[in-house]
Amino acid sequence: MSPETPKLQIKTVPQSPIANINERNKVYKAFLNKLKLKGEHLQNLIKRGLSWQEIGQNMYKSVPQDEKKRQRICKELINEGYNLKGIPGFYKDNNWTFVDYKGFLIPVKDAQGRIQGMQVRLDFGSKRYLWFSAHDKPCGTRASAWIGVSGVPSKTVIITEGALKADIAHYLSRFTFVSVPGVNSIRGIEQVLRELDAKRVYIAFDMDTSEKVRKIVLKARKKLEEVLLQNGFDVRIKEWDGRLGKGIDDYLLMLKKFKKII
Repeated sequence: MSPETPKLQIKTVPQSPIANINERNKVYKAFLNKLKLKGEHLQNLIKRGLSWQEIGQNMYKSVPQDEKKRQRICKELINEGYNLKGIPGFYKDNNWTFVDYKGFLIPVKDAQGRIQGMQVRLDFGSKRYLWFSAHDKPCGTRASAWIGVSGVPSKTVIITEGALKADIAHYLSRFTFVSVPGVNSIRGIEQVLRELDAKRVYIAFDMDTSEKVRKIVLKARKKLEEVLLQNGFDVRIKEWDGRLGKGIDDYLLMLKKFKKII
C-alpha cells in the first residue's frame, strides 16, 4: 500500500477590500505631493514631448527606494488623517509602507479627473509597465485594470493603449484621449465614453511592424469597433505610417518636430 500523498498547503496573505474612488483619489494626491521626480525620469518625460508644466500637473513621481523613507511617508499620511487600508500599492508588514518598484508613477484618472490608481513605468526589464499594487502583501490591495482619461468631456475622443501614451498624445494634440490598459482590456469602455459625452470615437492602437503582433492588435481593434458600434458611437480608425512612430504619441511628436524643421 503506497503512502498518502501529502496535501499541498497554499499560504494565503490577508487582503484588504479596495477603497472607494474618492478615498483613493485623496490618498494618492497627498501621497504624490510627498514624492519627488528624479532627474533621469524628468528627462525621459521631456524627451517624450511633455513640458515641465505638464509633467508637474500630471504629478509623475519617482518611487523611493529607501525603506525607512517609505515608512516615514506612510506615517506622515496616517498622522494627517489618511487611511492607507484598501489603497492599492500600500501594505502593512509591521509598519505601513508601499511597494518599491524601480521607476516612476503614472496616475490613471477617471472622467472626473480623480486618480483611480497608478501605473509604474519601470526603469529596466522587458515588461516596462506594472500596476502600483500590493496584492501579494499583508493587508495589501489588488489594483484593477482601470481605463484612464486624459482630457475633458468632448464629442470627439481617441482611444489608445496605455495611460502615459494617452497623456502625451493629449498634450501634443489637445484632443481628449481614453487609455485602455491593454488592447483586449476594454470592459466598461462604453460607460467611460458616455461620461465624456463622446459621439465620435477614433481607435488609435499602435502600428506594430511585427506581423504576429499586428494580427493580435487588428483582431482586438475589430472587437472594440464592434462594441462601440453596438453602443451607438460613430467609430473611425486612425492609422499612420509606422515609420513615423509606433504609437500615436510618437507619431504626434514626430509631426511636431517636422513642423519645426520646415
